This record gives sequence, C-alpha cells and structure tokens, in this order.
Amino acid sequence: MNIIIFGPQASGKGTQSKLVAEKYNLYHLSTGDAFRSEIKKKTKLGSDIARIINGGNLVPDNITNKVILANADYFKLGIVLDGYPRTVAQYEFLRSHFRIDAAIEVTLPEDKIIARLSSRRVCQNCGEGYNIITLKPKVTGQCDKCHSPLIQRDDDKPEQIRRRLQIYHEQTTHITPYYRKDKIYYSVDGDKPILEVASEIFRIINRLNHKH
Repeated sequence: MNIIIFGPQASGKGTQSKLVAEKYNLYHLSTGDAFRSEIKKKTKLGSDIARIINGGNLVPDNITNKVILANADYFKLGIVLDGYPRTVAQYEFLRSHFRIDAAIEVTLPEDKIIARLSSRRVCQNCGEGYNIITLKPKVTGQCDKCHSPLIQRDDDKPEQIRRRLQIYHEQTTHITPYYRKDKIYYSVDGDKPILEVASEIFRIINRLNHKH
C-alpha cells in the first residue's frame, strides 16, 4: 500500500507515519529527513534546500520531486509519504508515476500548533526530536541518544511558524479536492493522545486492506 499522511506542522503526522510504517511494514519517507540528509552531506542540492528552509519557505516542486523519484523502488514494496505532496503540481507528478491508496489528514487547530512547535527541540548532532512539554529529554537540554546539546530550530519560533502555516494553507489545502475526487481522502482529529489518533488511522487502513 502507498499512503500519504499529511497535516499542518506539529499535527503529529511524522509520529503517525512512523507508527503506520511499523505496523504495516511500509517504508517511511519523510521529505524533511531526506532534505536534512542532503544538507548534512553538503551537496549542491542540500545547500539550495538549506537556504530555502532557513528563509522560512517551502522547498519547490522540482527539487522535492527529485527526492521522491530517488526513492521510487519503495513504492513497489509499500510506502508512507510524510510531508509530500505539498502542492497540486506535486500530487499530479506523484499520481502520474505511482498508485496512491489513501491520503489521510491529521487536523489540529492553529493555537495548538503554535504551542506544540514552540516547545520542540532537536539534537544538533543526530537530529533526534524532543518536546519540552510532551516528550522531554532525560537531562534538560541534552539528547538522550548522543548527549549533544538540544536546540530550537529557527523555523520553530512563533513568527516563522505563522509564516509556514500561511504557506501550508495556501498551497496544501488546494490538494484536498483532488484527493476527494480520487476517492482517497480521509481525516482524523490530531488533538488526541498519540495512540488514539493511531488507532483511528489503523481502522481506515484496515478497511482499505479489506477492499483490496
């Protein structure tokens, strides 16, 4: 199965994507992780991506599509797409190359998004993510895995969050009618405990499995 899980920043779509991938033995492709990998490798593509992200903008379609095509083999095995597609053009590109079984939206109100994102911290060395409210490190300010310092990313500061949300709503909400038209759209309420949200998503996927 090839599944899209999407939603605004901090909706928990990344966590849910991992849980779905584990449960159904699918490959979890996070475009965010793929971008960070390019940045860390200091490729030309990575430096372009870093400049765009640090400016509070979303990576353009042509660069993002290159990252997706590089992972084409995983679509044969089954994949969870996390953070892609973000635009109608990306979705048109995706559906012209691969079969998509479901697009599941994790919804969350804006005030909750800002509160969640402002409390996010990331390890500057290994990239492990934390939240000073819901997922605290064992030692304040220090990564549990590699003991490196935790930082707040520039794009997790409130003014950048609002800018990213505005871009998200301008671009991504245009895709939903296409998902509905293709009869693959589902939505779950992200303002619940993680495992409750996961159970709702599992129910949707199980129903799809029965159809197949």
